[in-house]
Amino acid sequence: MDSSLRVLEVVQSLERGGRTVRFITTVSGLRDNGVFVLPVSFKTPHSSDQQPDQLEVLHTKAFDGPCIFYNLVRLIKKHRINLVHCHCDRSMIWAGLAAKVCNVPTVLTFHRSILRYYQKNRINRILNRLANCFVAVSEQRRQLLMQNLGLSEQRCLANHAGVDTHIEPLQPAQVRKKLNLPEQQTVLFSAGHLGRIKGHQDTLKAFQLLPQKDNCKLYIAGSGSKKETKALLRYRDKLGLQEQVEFLGQISNTAEWMEAADIFVQPSLEEAFGLVFIEAGLRHTPVLATKVGGIPDIVIDGETGFLVPAAKPELLATTMAKLIDSEALRERLGEAAEQRVRSQFDTQHMINNYLGIFNQLLKEA
Repeated sequence: MDSSLRVLEVVQSLERGGRTVRFITTVSGLRDNGVFVLPVSFKTPHSSDQQPDQLEVLHTKAFDGPCIFYNLVRLIKKHRINLVHCHCDRSMIWAGLAAKVCNVPTVLTFHRSILRYYQKNRINRILNRLANCFVAVSEQRRQLLMQNLGLSEQRCLANHAGVDTHIEPLQPAQVRKKLNLPEQQTVLFSAGHLGRIKGHQDTLKAFQLLPQKDNCKLYIAGSGSKKETKALLRYRDKLGLQEQVEFLGQISNTAEWMEAADIFVQPSLEEAFGLVFIEAGLRHTPVLATKVGGIPDIVIDGETGFLVPAAKPELLATTMAKLIDSEALRERLGEAAEQRVRSQFDTQHMINNYLGIFNQLLKEA
C-alpha cells in the first residue's frame, strides 16, 4: 500500500475507446493500492459507465485555458497533490503548467494512434518542457517518441495496458445461445471505431474473397460518424455481403462476443496498442491482425495469432481461410493467447509500473 502518493489523474475528455478504459483502470488500480487519486476531466462524460468514482469535471470550454489552469492549481493545492499524471497531450499543457507553478512532477501517458502526433511540432516542444516523464503505451511508440522528440531512455518508458485476468470463465455454447448464434457457425468478430484507421474495409474485402464462407458470419461492433458508418454499409452491400456481415453498433457486452467468437479480426492501419487484442486473448480467442504499432507487443505471429501487413486484404483473406479451416489451429493459438495475457497483461502489472515511475519522480523532486 502506498499512502504517500497523492495523484491528480487528468484527461481532456472521456469518450469511448482505449484511453478512457486505461484512465478508469489506472484510477481504480492506484486506489486499490492505497494511493489517493483525484480524477479530473475537462468535459462531462456522455454516460456514467465512462467515468471513475468521484470524478471532478471542470465544466470549462475546450479553449478556456486560463480557467482550466486556475482550477487545476486550486485542486492541486486543496488536495495536497504531489504528482500529476495526464492521459492526453492537450490536457498536459494546462495541467503541466499548473504542476510547474505548484512545483509538482508530471507524467504524460501518450495514447495517440495517428503517426503525425509523434513528429516534432509546437505542441510536442511544449510537452517536452512540461513533462518529467513520458509513458508510451507500447515499445514501438516509445521508440517513436525517443527518435522524433529526442527523449532519453530514462525519460521515456513503455507501460502496456492491462485487464483483470481474475475473471469467471464463460461457456461459449451458453453465450452463443444467449446471443442467438448457431452452434456450428464459424463466427468472426471485430470491435472498434468505424473509421478507416481500424481497417474494417479490408476485413470486408478479405471476407468477400474467402472461398469457404457459406457457414461463416462476420460481426462488427463499434460506432463512428454517420459518414463512416454509411460508407462501410455501402461497401458491404457492394460486395454482396448483406446476409453474412452484420454491424452491431456500440455494444456493452464485448466480453460475451469475444467468448462466442472463433476468430477476432481487426486489420488496423495504425494502432498505438490495442486493448481489444488483450481482451480477445483472455477469452481464448485467436487474433488476426496487422503488424503495426503496438500490436506485435501483444500478438506473437504464429503462436497466439497471426499478423499480416496492413492494407493487404488478399493476404488477410488467405490467413483468415487458414484459421477457418482448422479448429485445432484455432484452439492451439487461443490457448497460447490466453496464457500470454494472463502472464503479461494483468492490470496490476500496469499499476506496479506506474507506482515505480511515480515514486522515483517523488524521490528526485
